[in-house]
Amino acid sequence: MRLIDYLAGLRHHRLCDGLTVARLKSRRLAAVDGDANTIHAWPVWSCLVGELELGGSAYILDEGDFYRVRDTYLTALDSYIAGIDVAAIALPPATPTTLEGPFNTVAATTHGYVLLDGPGRTVRLPSRTTPVEICDLLTPGRDLVHIERHFSSSNLSHLFAQGYVSAELLQMNADFRAVAHQRVVESAGNLSGFDFFDSEPFSPRDFRVVFGVMAAWAGRSPASALPFFAKVNLRNVTEHLRSRGFSVGLQPIDTTQ
Repeated sequence: MRLIDYLAGLRHHRLCDGLTVARLKSRRLAAVDGDANTIHAWPVWSCLVGELELGGSAYILDEGDFYRVRDTYLTALDSYIAGIDVAAIALPPATPTTLEGPFNTVAATTHGYVLLDGPGRTVRLPSRTTPVEICDLLTPGRDLVHIERHFSSSNLSHLFAQGYVSAELLQMNADFRAVAHQRVVESAGNLSGFDFFDSEPFSPRDFRVVFGVMAAWAGRSPASALPFFAKVNLRNVTEHLRSRGFSVGLQPIDTTQ
C-alpha cells in the first residue's frame, strides 16, 4: 500500500491526528479472501517503503528498518542512471488514469508496433513454471519495449527483471526464439518485416531493451524520480544486458497534467 493512500483513508475516517510510529506499528493491514476471511496481516510500519533526506544524508525506509545511504554510493548510482539513454520511442500521451493495457494497444495501432501484451502472447517453456512475456511492444527498429505504471520499487523491479529474462532467453534458448517468432507472426496481422527471431545466429547487438515508465515525471530526471531500490535494480539489469550485447533505453512516459 502506498503511504499516500493509507493517509487518505485515515483522513477520511478522521484518524490522522496523533499519528506516530507506535500507532503505525500497532495498526495492521489485512488481506482478505472472497468470504472476508483474513488470510494475511502485517503491521502498517512493516509495509512502508520510502526515501527521505535528513541533515544532507539520504535514508531509506524498507520493511520497518531505516538505512543510511553513503553519499559516494548514491552519487555513483545516480551518475550511472543518468548515463542510460532516453529511448525517445514514439508513444501516445498518458494521463494519471491511463491503464497499461489500453495504452499499449493505442501505441501499437498508432505507430505500427506489434502488440505482445495480453493473453495468448506469452511463451511457455517446459523448463519454466510461469509463462514469459517477450515484451509489451515490438517496434520495427527492434526495440523490445516493456511498460509499467507508477514509481513503485516492487513494480519497477519486476519490470526490469521481465526485460532481462526475455532478453536472456532470446539469446540463449532456440526453442524460446521459435515460439517468440510464432507469437510475433500471430500478433503482427498486416504488419511485415518483424521476422527478427527467425534467423540464425541471433545477434543481441541488433536489439534494444526499453523500459517505459508511465508516471508523474513532472520534468524530473530518472536519477531524481526513480526510487532508490528501483535504481539499484535498474543498474544491475542494465549491466547484465549490456554484457550480453543488448542496448538499453529508458522511456519516461509523463502522466502529469
